[in-house]
Amino acid sequence: MTTAVSLPVFRNVHLSVSRIKRFEECAFAFYNQYVNRPDGVIREFAEPAEFGVVAHAALERTYRWIIEEEYEGPFPEARLLEDFRLAWAESGLVGVDLYNEGREMLRQYARWVGRVDHMRILAAEQEFNLLVGPEICRLIDESEKAQWEQVDDHYVVNGFIDRIDRVDSRTVEVVDFKTNRLLFSREELAADLQVGVYALVARLLYPWAEDVRLSFHMLRHGPFVQPTSRSDRELEAVHEYLRAIGVRTERGPYPARLNKNCATCDWRDGCEAYKAALAKKPSLVVVSKENMDSLAEERERVAAIAKAAYARKEELDAVLRESVGDRESVTYAGHVYKVLQFFNYEYRAADLLPLFVEAGVDLTPALYADEKALDALLKKVEADEDQPRIVRDFLRARCTTRQVRLPQKPRLDSRQVKKR
Repeated sequence: MTTAVSLPVFRNVHLSVSRIKRFEECAFAFYNQYVNRPDGVIREFAEPAEFGVVAHAALERTYRWIIEEEYEGPFPEARLLEDFRLAWAESGLVGVDLYNEGREMLRQYARWVGRVDHMRILAAEQEFNLLVGPEICRLIDESEKAQWEQVDDHYVVNGFIDRIDRVDSRTVEVVDFKTNRLLFSREELAADLQVGVYALVARLLYPWAEDVRLSFHMLRHGPFVQPTSRSDRELEAVHEYLRAIGVRTERGPYPARLNKNCATCDWRDGCEAYKAALAKKPSLVVVSKENMDSLAEERERVAAIAKAAYARKEELDAVLRESVGDRESVTYAGHVYKVLQFFNYEYRAADLLPLFVEAGVDLTPALYADEKALDALLKKVEADEDQPRIVRDFLRARCTTRQVRLPQKPRLDSRQVKKR
């Protein structure tokens, strides 16, 4: 008996994080964009230049100049603003308010950086081709890509890293610029595939680095740095996942998945799953053990409707959040909308250790515990009459200055206007 082998539907010339995310969201959309191409041309749609693209282009030009001119000194703010003007002129963006917003954002960034040294910048807009396969995870040059296109279970992941810095003799930091209006939540940082790919690439580019740091520079927020990390075990999982998802993209199937982008998808008019979900209406089903099959069928119908409706709601929420912007609230159709940002707070032992060493207090009881353990330790210190007054009164306050804010996913708050 011969086992049937699933032949590839098509071959990936290369993979990228954006392509993988497209497939994860909806395989049907991926199929239409990359696989279903009778003319042989991949349908990479040319989208209008976005604000973030222009900001990235300006920063790339400035950092390349810093490297090429071997510049050291105050961050070249004037050059950055000129590079922003040039990048804007080459884009399709219009609007003096948006232009001024970008200019002020980059001005704040330049002043936040302070001084810059070309010797600490290892790369700017670093392109990479990462080959992944069985027992293989290495960087290749452009000339090698073609030979791997027809090899099963081998994939070339292509991309660019905004900036890589040398922190010290054993540490590099991967920097990714973001112009998001909202910060990432802890869950989003932990699950981001792009970060994992960048960490793999950085380890291969700089094998001497014992530590690879990863950080998002959120330009609209001061800027604000959101650090994250990936362990060796997590990087092994990234490697395996790239291979697994590569097989899926080539062999299919390509089912439609209802998701938050359905309402704006280029192929929604031909998507039966989307049209069917919106067309279905829940019916009343008597909940009883004797009618469980009907109940289960109804549950699945309602779930499909809910997915499509939730996707539409998320799309509308995104537009409303954008409309709120920096304002406290907006009012439309008798409803007041606000964007609420929530935070979790935590303390890192490495940040607190110098304070406790200086105070002569053993931090060990709270070293691997949560905020409650730290609070218990501080209460013990504050109640200890043998401790100097300055320690009892100010150690808690000094610890608070080392508190780390971890933003959670922001929510859109909607409340009906009260009628008098």
